[in-house]
Amino acid sequence: MLMRAILIGVTVLLFLGLGGYAIYSTLNKPPEKVPPEELTFEERMAGCDDYMGRPDRKIMAEGAKAFEFDMTSIDDQPVVLKKLLKKSPVLVELFASWCPHCQASVPAVKEINTLFQDKVSIVAINAGDSSEEPSTSKAFRDEYKITYPILERPSQALKDQYCLTSFPTFYLLDKEGLVIWRHVGSLEAEGLSELKKKIKENG
Repeated sequence: MLMRAILIGVTVLLFLGLGGYAIYSTLNKPPEKVPPEELTFEERMAGCDDYMGRPDRKIMAEGAKAFEFDMTSIDDQPVVLKKLLKKSPVLVELFASWCPHCQASVPAVKEINTLFQDKVSIVAINAGDSSEEPSTSKAFRDEYKITYPILERPSQALKDQYCLTSFPTFYLLDKEGLVIWRHVGSLEAEGLSELKKKIKENG
C-alpha cells in the first residue's frame, strides 16, 4: 500500500510539474515577429525620429547604431558595411533613380567621393525600383558616371531599419557604425558643407 501511495504521489507531482512548465512556457513565449509588410506605418517607424518636424518624414536618431548589411553591388562586388567601417566612416545614400532630388544630389556626392576618397567610403542603395520592374541602377550609374558602389533592391526590413520614407536619405556613420550626420532631401550647399565638416572631424 505504501509503495502504491508513493507511486501515485510521484505521478501527481510529475503531472503538476509538466502542467506548470507548459503554462510557464506559454506565458513566457517570445512574440512571433511580424513581417514588416504586415505592420502599419506607425509600427514600422516607431523607432525613428520625425525629420524637420514632419511626421511623414522619418530618420534614424543621431548616435543610433546603424544596421548591418551584406549585399552585392550591381558590378557583382561584395559590399559589407562592417568591413567598410574598419577602414573609414561610411556615407550611406538611399535613393531612387526616378527621384529629381536624388538626381540633383549626384554632383554633391561625387564631389565628396573626389575630395575625401581616402577618408570616407560611399555606398548608394537604389531603393526605388519595385520587384516587378526592371532594374534602373546601371542606366543611372552610366548616365551620371558614378564610380562608387551601387546596391539595389534592399529588403523591406533594411528600408525600415534605415527609416526610409523620402528620397534621398543620407547617413554618415563613424567607424563604430553610429549615425553622426543625417539628411533627407537634395544635398545642397548647406547640407554639403555640414557633411564635409563631419568627414574632416571623423575621417
